[in-house]
Amino acid sequence: MTVIASTGPSTRPEDGIVRPRARVVTLTPSPAIDRLYVVDAVLPDEVNRARDVRWFLSGKGVNVARNLARVGGGALAVTPLAEREHHLLVEERLYRIVPTTRPTRVNTVVVSRSGSTMNVNEHARPMPADEWDGIVAATIAAVQERRAHWLVVAGSIPARADGTGGQDPRALVAGARAVGARVCLDSGGPTLRAWLEAGAAPDLVKPNAAELADAVGRPVTTVGEAVDAARELVDRGAVAVLASLGGSGAVHVTADGSLWGRPPRVEVVNTTGAGDAALAGFVADLDGEADVDTLAAAMRRAVAWGAHAVATFEAVPPNHAELPGVVVDEPPRDLPVEA
Repeated sequence: MTVIASTGPSTRPEDGIVRPRARVVTLTPSPAIDRLYVVDAVLPDEVNRARDVRWFLSGKGVNVARNLARVGGGALAVTPLAEREHHLLVEERLYRIVPTTRPTRVNTVVVSRSGSTMNVNEHARPMPADEWDGIVAATIAAVQERRAHWLVVAGSIPARADGTGGQDPRALVAGARAVGARVCLDSGGPTLRAWLEAGAAPDLVKPNAAELADAVGRPVTTVGEAVDAARELVDRGAVAVLASLGGSGAVHVTADGSLWGRPPRVEVVNTTGAGDAALAGFVADLDGEADVDTLAAAMRRAVAWGAHAVATFEAVPPNHAELPGVVVDEPPRDLPVEA
């Protein structure tokens, strides 16, 4: 399978932001074309007029890479994309495209000026095994070429086209580790469970509260319950868990302990992409073993970037500056998890 290495203008880093140290390759196995409508309010059973309509290539791994590129980070996004959709590659050097003939799914996002968001997402289309094998090979080659510290596998992972279940993650995880990268998985509960059961436990998993609850099979309604659920995933093989908890912040859990971070209150405009921004902020400077101070700094950056993301209509926020008022501390166990 031929892999297209895109060329073109690079993304300019933001002024005054320190360039991240970590080199990151992301894999988005099922990218999407996001169609964003901005409306004054969503009115059921009425014609809703959009004040603004935007189209852009999206997907969780794409968003992570774009966040890092905005601040001059060494990020590369691997994703399958049909040639007829290459016009969506605005930041071309950010991408390593694996050719496919499958059409890219379209997700519809409706954002009201009151801060509510409605997403209508197409399911990831099944993928033939040979195409998955080609994506795995292209991804490992990119990790080795970039000498990446992290491979972030993010978003929906298509099922096998022959109907025999999910794609086998073991070659991807083992291949990335063999060339020196740690592996992060940011996908739904069923995929996370499948990876753990297959013996392909990631170094970092990044669920939100709903995905965390799905992964352990019980509700997560408080920060303490989130910490306990994350510890269960660590017991099942994950090295670390970074769980985003909406307005209640985020927790980072390992076998050695846990941290909680929360930003100050911000006006919420659009929640789409907030978790991707938080993950990008967390791994941005993790280029080796991390002590407590390094992890605390990563948590501060994660919750700050997530807060910047919810304050904009864009999938990737234009601002990644430090955010005064971010709290990083021991998890407050009784604090309710906000949506």
